[in-house]
Amino acid sequence: MNENLIVKNNPLKECPFCGKDPEMILTGNDFTKERQVEIICRKCCVTMRNKGLRSSMDWLAEISAKMWNNRV
Repeated sequence: MNENLIVKNNPLKECPFCGKDPEMILTGNDFTKERQVEIICRKCCVTMRNKGLRSSMDWLAEISAKMWNNRV
């Protein structure tokens, strides 16, 4: 199951390479064994993936957004 999520507390910054808006794709939910958050730029294909087993999907999405926004 893939869903797009807009992270309210931490909106995603634009792609550091091409400047386009990225997309956040969620795989799984709080009741599945594995959860994955993927942030991808559809123009230049830059991708960041985070997975979790015990954390909630909301927490994983927030952490992923923070990591995307704080990149070097």
